[in-house]
Amino acid sequence: MVFSAPEFLFLFMPIVCILYYAVRKPVIQNGLLIAASLFFYAWGEPRYVLLMVASIIINYLFTRILTRRTTKAVVALAVIFNVGMLFVFKYAGLPVRLPIGISFYTFQALSLVIDVYRDRQAGEATKVSFWDVLLYISFFPQLIAGPIVQYKDIRPYLRVRHVNPEGIAQGIRRFVIGLSKKVLLADTMAVVCDSLYARADGSISGFGVWVAAICYLFQIYFDFSGYSDMAIGLGKMLGFHFKENFNMPYTASSLRDFWRRWHISLSSWFRDYVYIPLGGNRKGRLRTVANRMTVFALTGIWHGAGLNFLLWGLWHGFFVSIEAFVPAKKSAVRSILGRIYTFLVVLVGFVLFRAETLGKAGKMLVWMFTDFSFSPSAISGTLSFFTPYFIVILVVCIAVSVWKPKFKVPTGISNLLTLLLLLICMMTVASSTYSPFIYFRF
Repeated sequence: MVFSAPEFLFLFMPIVCILYYAVRKPVIQNGLLIAASLFFYAWGEPRYVLLMVASIIINYLFTRILTRRTTKAVVALAVIFNVGMLFVFKYAGLPVRLPIGISFYTFQALSLVIDVYRDRQAGEATKVSFWDVLLYISFFPQLIAGPIVQYKDIRPYLRVRHVNPEGIAQGIRRFVIGLSKKVLLADTMAVVCDSLYARADGSISGFGVWVAAICYLFQIYFDFSGYSDMAIGLGKMLGFHFKENFNMPYTASSLRDFWRRWHISLSSWFRDYVYIPLGGNRKGRLRTVANRMTVFALTGIWHGAGLNFLLWGLWHGFFVSIEAFVPAKKSAVRSILGRIYTFLVVLVGFVLFRAETLGKAGKMLVWMFTDFSFSPSAISGTLSFFTPYFIVILVVCIAVSVWKPKFKVPTGISNLLTLLLLLICMMTVASSTYSPFIYFRF
């Protein structure tokens, strides 16, 4: 079940919210959310719901051991278990279907164990309830594709939450914005991107590769940030507050700035649980570069076992490391050049990320920077996708990516626009085919 599916929009979400608001006791509400979350996951992964529950039980047992014996050996065992589970399903090449969301809920399980260990090290008498852990890891808004919520951030909301009409309204608006990003923007870009990538066997021009790359740039951003918006909105509707996961990443003026804005929950997870424990930037420049390259290599591998993902991570790590040696000077020209440079590095990186094979990525990058033919015969196939509707959506994608309005829309107008967007999305969903979120496969 996905957030943009009719069964979620018209059945699951309304029923869960009505039942949730009808009861007042947090214990009953938590029980309802746990049951709803397990049903939500079992709808798409009936075979693997028990795997997720088993993972939750085992990680809960790690935290119980830590409350009695605070030792790094327990944390090491937790890391071995969770990384081992990821390795078996994602990297061992077994002929089994990858469990949806395993990368996300495994990282949350590690966050749980490490945060409990750190609390105990700091002398805090942390009490961990199995039902709190079950809700934290299985909570359906962020279960499938994030954001990766750290245990220390969500712990205050596991037992005490406040739901009010204003928060519900804000949550609905945020959810509809995310739904619009996915259904109206990302899915439109996906149609053109997929069609052009399918032609990357020699029947695509350099111009076509640029169009395909730009379409994917917008597809993955609006697909994933749309999912994050919906997760944050659902959380608000239920009294939970998740941190932002995207902050206008395509306005970044450096790769370091880009990673402060892109998939913030993942970069924060690696910063808190990998980069800083490795020494961060406290042990000299060479060690800092090694730590950064390690983190970005792991970031690439986290996305998949293909060599293209590893190279994508190392590509970003290389530029982030190089930037550490460039003096920080502010000027209008430097800012403009920085944005162009960042855009090109990110764009090239996403060609590596999107291509099914490294060989295909290599061919597309060669065509991208060597084929400058703009003859009608060379670009006619690509121009056929430039319908009036596609052009309008492309302009909207560019505008929304780089411009954030500073004025506040009156509540009445905002509610009316939300309702209009919701109706347009519902009509689009009802008339379109199933389109999964990109990060479901991670």
